[in-house]
Amino acid sequence: MEQEFNARFYDYYSNPGNLFGRASKTMLPGNGLIGASMTPFDLANNACDIESLLRGHGTDNMVFREAPIEPDFKKLPSLNLFESQTAYMPDPMVVHRGQRPMFK
Repeated sequence: MEQEFNARFYDYYSNPGNLFGRASKTMLPGNGLIGASMTPFDLANNACDIESLLRGHGTDNMVFREAPIEPDFKKLPSLNLFESQTAYMPDPMVVHRGQRPMFK
C-alpha cells in the first residue's frame, strides 16, 4: 500500500505524460462558447515550421534557400452546447428601402 502511494506521488510530481494544464481532448469552440486559448501545437502538426515561415526566419540566407512549407493542420471537431436551427433566406435577397422609419 505504501509503495503504491509512493508510485502515485512520484507520478504526480514527475508529470510523466506532461499533462499539467492540457485538455485531454482538444476541440474548437462551437455554438454557445467564446474563443479558446490554444497552443500552436494543438492546431497544426508542424507548428514550428509555420511560425518560422510567418516570422521570416531564413529569408536572408542567400546561399541555401528554404524549401516551401506545406502546413499540416489538424482536423479538430467543434464542441457545441446546443444544436442551432437552420436559417432560411429568401432566394433572391431583396432589401427594400423605406421599410424602417428611422433609416432611409
